[in-house]
Amino acid sequence: MTESGAWRVWEMMQDWREELNAPVEIREDDRFLCSRAAFARWEDASRPPDGDLLSHHARADGVFDGRPPAPVGGRWNFDADNRERLPPDIRLPPRRAFEPDAVTPTVLNLVEKRFGDHFGNLEVFG
Repeated sequence: MTESGAWRVWEMMQDWREELNAPVEIREDDRFLCSRAAFARWEDASRPPDGDLLSHHARADGVFDGRPPAPVGGRWNFDADNRERLPPDIRLPPRRAFEPDAVTPTVLNLVEKRFGDHFGNLEVFG
């Protein structure tokens, strides 16, 4: 069989040889851009997984062969630029509002009960 992309299923597959008392061969799934082996090569236990880092290593491994080695202009992402506040002269359009249905108050109460200490404001939905 091919390896699973889901961690939970991958973990279960590791026990199948013993559970089934039969030979089990797990083959690399070539439908993914990054194999488990490639992921293990670039993964750095000292920091959380990072898509930019994976993309850098994928390019170095030749995953994107036939594609440009770098973007026009040399920058892959603009996340740092997107963290800036909007200039004061730009006004956002008003948020769309919808009349709450019969289920909405129940869901809002559940979210408040379970996640009330998280960021955000439920009042905009009520």
